[in-house]
Amino acid sequence: MNIYLDEGRSWRKHKIKFDMLVEVKNKVVINKDVQKVWEGLVELVEKRKTELFGENEGG
Repeated sequence: MNIYLDEGRSWRKHKIKFDMLVEVKNKVVINKDVQKVWEGLVELVEKRKTELFGENEGG
């Protein structure tokens, strides 16, 4: 969430792509309440993925 609030700076710096983020996080078993928060965050990030991850993340 901090990286999202920082406009994705670390994701761009380390060339992390949206699909990479979702793939790794979806493999982790988490509390169902935390899962709801994660899914909401994924929706927000997906809407802004070009802005947060860089130009190569269009779509």
